[in-house]
Amino acid sequence: EGGNLGFTQRGRVEYALNGGLINTDAIDNSAGVDCSDHEVNIKILLNACVQRGELTIEARNELLASMTDEVGELVLDDNRAQTIALTIARRQALSMVNVHTRYLHALEADGWLNRSLEFLPTDRQLAERQANGQALTAPEFAVLLAYTKNANVAEIGQSDVPDNAYLEADLVRYFPTAMRERYHAEICGHQLRREIISTQVINQMVNLSGISFDHRMTEQVGASLADIVRAWVVARDVTRLPQLWEEIEQLEGDVKLDVRLELLLEARRMTERGVMWFLRHRRNGRGVQRCGGAPRRAVRRCVARSARRPHPLDMGESPRGRRARCARRAVGSVAGAAHGVRRHRGRPSAGCRSCRCGALLLGVVRHARCAVAVGRNRWVATIDEVGDAGTIRAA
Repeated sequence: EGGNLGFTQRGRVEYALNGGLINTDAIDNSAGVDCSDHEVNIKILLNACVQRGELTIEARNELLASMTDEVGELVLDDNRAQTIALTIARRQALSMVNVHTRYLHALEADGWLNRSLEFLPTDRQLAERQANGQALTAPEFAVLLAYTKNANVAEIGQSDVPDNAYLEADLVRYFPTAMRERYHAEICGHQLRREIISTQVINQMVNLSGISFDHRMTEQVGASLADIVRAWVVARDVTRLPQLWEEIEQLEGDVKLDVRLELLLEARRMTERGVMWFLRHRRNGRGVQRCGGAPRRAVRRCVARSARRPHPLDMGESPRGRRARCARRAVGSVAGAAHGVRRHRGRPSAGCRSCRCGALLLGVVRHARCAVAVGRNRWVATIDEVGDAGTIRAA
């Protein structure tokens, strides 16, 4: 952060346009801010226990010290995901320059953003960059990332999304394991419960699905942010996006960065297709409905089948050791099944061994009629009624 403070934002942008790799000082220090947030939220909960006489100051301090390493890992996990989101944004900058231009207009129209104040390029400047094979830079994406998260958290906080009991799992995961086990009831009753849930869900959605994700969903489906978030949570859990993301990240050192990014993009696209389906077919006045257990089981069956086949994604290099081969096969079973699936008149394209698996995998969320009967005996469940076990009810 100290070195980055030596740059003005215009200097960062100029450096990035000439091939330099730089974010912003806020990104460099985000782990410190995140750590402080965890500390404050943990102490709010524990101090309430101290005031009720359930915990002594000495015991509280011992508990805080014992959780130091795990809090550090929670913070670093979040910041790694944020940095990868910026890396992917930079990778897609030129191909999505028109999307980002429209998104800047939307943020300005809603009163969230002043481009000149943040030294963001005008439409004319973006057009000139596009003609020269350039687009938004990493420091500019960092600013856009911050505004996206702030705007989305504020909007979701005004909806009923943070009150949804299904999102208690996201609230609990915010805290270290020791607190989850001993203070589960206190966590669920935290006085900043709504704020923590809103921040956690939006943070994860933007990090894993991209800076302009909710804007693109609004453009394509016309859904509100609340509906988009509900649909994303459903698709996230059906496709196991966070777990898949973590598995791909663990390939670091064994697989080139470009290959890992391609795998992450495949996982992102798979979840995005699921969000689109749920928004189009499971959105009503009450919010998004989900086909809970059926899609999840179908995805797992398809993954198990495709794991036994070579996936079509060209990994681009020889694996380094058994660990790399096993990891690539496990990750490729999902991301590879999604890769190369092209639909023509409702049918998967020919010539790809995994297209059938890919069609099943993506079809679960894009065309749920294949897995769930439509009509009187349709199996559906609202997000409120789906627990960790993925149970569903007949409706």
